Amino acid sequence: DDSKLKLGTGDDLQIYHNGTDNFIKNVNGAFKLLMGSEYALTATANAGVELYYNDLKTFETLEYGAKVKRTTGGDTDFEIEACEGQAAALQLRADDGDDDADKFRLRADPNGCFYITNYASGSWENNASFCGNGGFYFYHDNSEKIRSMASGIRVIGDNSNYDTIMLSAQSANGDPSISFGRYDFTGTNRGAAIKYEYSTANTQEQGHLD
Repeated sequence: DDSKLKLGTGDDLQIYHNGTDNFIKNVNGAFKLLMGSEYALTATANAGVELYYNDLKTFETLEYGAKVKRTTGGDTDFEIEACEGQAAALQLRADDGDDDADKFRLRADPNGCFYITNYASGSWENNASFCGNGGFYFYHDNSEKIRSMASGIRVIGDNSNYDTIMLSAQSANGDPSISFGRYDFTGTNRGAAIKYEYSTANTQEQGHLD
């Protein structure tokens, strides 16, 4: 276990086992791994590590993180592929990730939807979701508030207050407004309207502005 294989005039490259782990120690210059005549890996002291595909650098570590780059050809992809029936996710953690509010996640679910989630409350909660061949959904504190439908957009209240769209003027003298109009599509007159609907077990009101 105390023996070392030393190569180079100044023992520049050493290979040894310390009784527990195996080591390849590079003393001078960069450490380069080649497959035939093509680079596969380069590591430089006080710098970074580079990985190659077909002798072209595609990944490197940097002082501020890492970089993936396709040197030639088409788009650059970073792929995360889950096993059958499972989700693929990418977690982002700010400020050392030591607080729940530091954590966010991008998740592609097996149900065909893509989620943006946060961990502020100690468990994963939705901020937004987007579903293939379906709609988009936006959340407030993990409660759905806006969704798209084939017929338009729906705003969802909290079961204790009105379903509300609030318009705020940009200045003290401004007036918020909703604008709509009538348009002609392929020779057929069709109207644009703002519709309201209120319903309980005993009463129902509905109407529209057009």
